[in-house]
Amino acid sequence: MTLETRHLLRRIAVAGHCLLIVLCTGWALFESPAPIINIRWQEGLSEEARRQAERDLYVNEYLENENEGHYEVLSPRRRHIAAIVAHPDVADTFRIDRARATISEDSYPSSRRLWWAGPFMGANSTVQFRVVAALVALITLLCASLSNPHPGTVLRRFVGSGR
Repeated sequence: MTLETRHLLRRIAVAGHCLLIVLCTGWALFESPAPIINIRWQEGLSEEARRQAERDLYVNEYLENENEGHYEVLSPRRRHIAAIVAHPDVADTFRIDRARATISEDSYPSSRRLWWAGPFMGANSTVQFRVVAALVALITLLCASLSNPHPGTVLRRFVGSGR
């Protein structure tokens, strides 16, 4: 392996370290529990139409003590909250500030955590984040190992000597 290639791999490894720091900082700042709201649907709405509306509005039914009408908001962006309020199949909502299209102060958190801002939003946000972080970590470790003039020392240090 040439010296130029090793330098390039070292730069990629350093960039990977920086990206991991940015990703972890983003996780600390933007990941929060999904808020719980209440939605009352129009009378006569079929089960299939309600399920489709739930998908369209980024809400997931949250059953607590067998109470119906509680939903986790999977995308708390203002435009998605406004869509819930304006949807023709929604008769009424609770725990939404309808005038500002935001989650109201009396909303309480669910156990599901999701990103409220940034590149990873919605129901799959934590899975997306973990996949990206794992790939960046793997590429960083591989580049750091390959850029070393003594191949394998980085991996041996990372994994341990087995003693």
